[in-house]
Amino acid sequence: MLKAQDTAHVLLKSHNTVDVCESVSDRDYTISIDIGDVKPTDSLFGFDFFVRYNPTKVNVSGVGLTVNTLSQFFDNDNDTHIFRSSSDSGLIEGHYGTFSSYPAYGSNMPLIAFTGKFLGNCPDTSYFRLESLTFTLEFKKIMDVSGKYVVVKAEIADKPNRSITAGFVNDTVMFGEEDSIGIATAKINVTNNKQLENIEFEIVTNDSVDFRIEDVSSMSGKLLIDNKLKIANGYKIYTTALEDFGDDTIFAIKIKELKRTKNVKIGELILRPVKVNDCACVVDLNEGITYIKGNIEKDTTSTGYDEIENKSIIGYYNEKNDKIIIESEQEIKEVQIFDMLGNLIKKINFRGIDRIAEIEADGMNSGLYLLTVRNINSEIKKFVMIKN
Repeated sequence: MLKAQDTAHVLLKSHNTVDVCESVSDRDYTISIDIGDVKPTDSLFGFDFFVRYNPTKVNVSGVGLTVNTLSQFFDNDNDTHIFRSSSDSGLIEGHYGTFSSYPAYGSNMPLIAFTGKFLGNCPDTSYFRLESLTFTLEFKKIMDVSGKYVVVKAEIADKPNRSITAGFVNDTVMFGEEDSIGIATAKINVTNNKQLENIEFEIVTNDSVDFRIEDVSSMSGKLLIDNKLKIANGYKIYTTALEDFGDDTIFAIKIKELKRTKNVKIGELILRPVKVNDCACVVDLNEGITYIKGNIEKDTTSTGYDEIENKSIIGYYNEKNDKIIIESEQEIKEVQIFDMLGNLIKKINFRGIDRIAEIEADGMNSGLYLLTVRNINSEIKKFVMIKN
């Protein structure tokens, strides 16, 4: 019992984890040298210490933290020196003492502490090593220096607004009666662009029997597609971020309807961000889903197609007549056609009771177009169409 009470258990301690996604001014760490409880009878009148650290990963403030430590009772309470060598090792040297006849003492108080800033941008660690700790001859405790190593940890903290969320502009991908190609427009919302360089996506369908993803192309100058890898039910897409994102449209996804049956086919198209570069300040990756709705096989015993319960608007390009065809269960009042840069190409108003609109596509180049359709109830539907 007496031996346990008379032993100073020296412990180098780190008091916080650094968030590398904060600015450099907010990446503070705090290190202390603890020796346990010190009583007046222990006769603590002074001490010297030497601590080694890695100056390539952290810097150290030149002033010791004495407030709420045993060192606050000493006369020369700022006598800390920082040395940085040309090698991987830096040195903190401290000398503290009192000329008073009263020793320093306290319960649950560190001997001394010091602080600095983490210098890197990626998750990492940095060591501190207590090389030497000596006391004035009056000090009566026995030294136990088994805790002379400590590591400062730096990580990407799991905080709100550090996410990538995928989604789609169109809630359902539709196919025209004479066209087996549909286009889905995908988007992402990035809440933190700090250190974001690369994003890996998966674009897949849950029904590869009835639908096939034919191709994926970029719709944003902010995201460069580096590579497209075909997988069983879609693609892996490897991208480089050229600029900061907000809420941006990024991909045009070309889907082929493989066959038509007598039953309505509903599939899912999934855009899934699966990985970012190591130092990116992103902790949450959220997928987006839209639906793929196929056409039914034409009934040769009737004059048209079987009725489908469908409140959506269908639009497709008829290559034979060079026309854009729009079909709606509600009367169509207005159609606007935009290119992928957001330029208005055509605006057509309908005054009659029309549920099928035919729009001349002459003068329109081959490519993708965004169509905005307003019906008689002022409901608006947006979808992407391709002109061959």
